[in-house]
Amino acid sequence: MILDGVNVDPEMLYTKDCLLEMLEEGGGTDRALAEFRDKNRNTFGQELIWRYPISDGFNAGTFLLPVQEGFLSIPFNEMTADDYEILDLDEARLMTAEELQYLFENWVDFSAGLTIVLREMLRAEKKINN
Repeated sequence: MILDGVNVDPEMLYTKDCLLEMLEEGGGTDRALAEFRDKNRNTFGQELIWRYPISDGFNAGTFLLPVQEGFLSIPFNEMTADDYEILDLDEARLMTAEELQYLFENWVDFSAGLTIVLREMLRAEKKINN
């Protein structure tokens, strides 16, 4: 499969259970994802982890990570200055095509709306200061 321009052999990824166990042992925070990031960077040249920073209606955001079985969502609702996102490992799950479609459509709507507003703010700011 191709992810972020990289050919990824799923057999070279962590399994879902192995990754969750590693994260739990590492404290269940964004910092615990360092081993995942390092392994993928060394193997694929990319971290292969994406932060979905907007609410899905249940969580503040989620991390999306490829694993051997598919794509794992690990949500977060809390953040600290030291550990960054606190992962909700109990709510981690493999994503279905329908859930990925929802995230995709939600992101397109969010980013399109924000793009329009930022463009309008920029135009207004230029008029104010010219």
